[in-house]
Amino acid sequence: MKPITGVVLEATARRMSIDGTVLPLTTVEYEILSRLTAAAGSIIAREQLIAEVFERQFNPEDRSLDVHIHRLRKKLGSHGWLLVTVRGSGHMLRAFTTQPTTTVPAATDDAPAHHA
Repeated sequence: MKPITGVVLEATARRMSIDGTVLPLTTVEYEILSRLTAAAGSIIAREQLIAEVFERQFNPEDRSLDVHIHRLRKKLGSHGWLLVTVRGSGHMLRAFTTQPTTTVPAATDDAPAHHA
């Protein structure tokens, strides 16, 4: 698995720790995170995750992966931003643990005005 600073996935205990905080995981949650951690920074297709984790064919109406991703985000708490859903593609785990800061350019007077 690719190392991610502050993130440890413990196979024998089926748990994850982030910056020393231990998060117990269900078997399915562990399997999802294991695959995402191994490919940290890369998108894994929904179809692939469903085939590997649930051992069944992809069904576009099946929301079970979404439910598990949602639960994982809740368990990750303030680190939930590490788990990314890429619409129409799949999921990924960010390959860093320091939340990026985004700067928004300030509006200028020469910017075109939007009229309703």
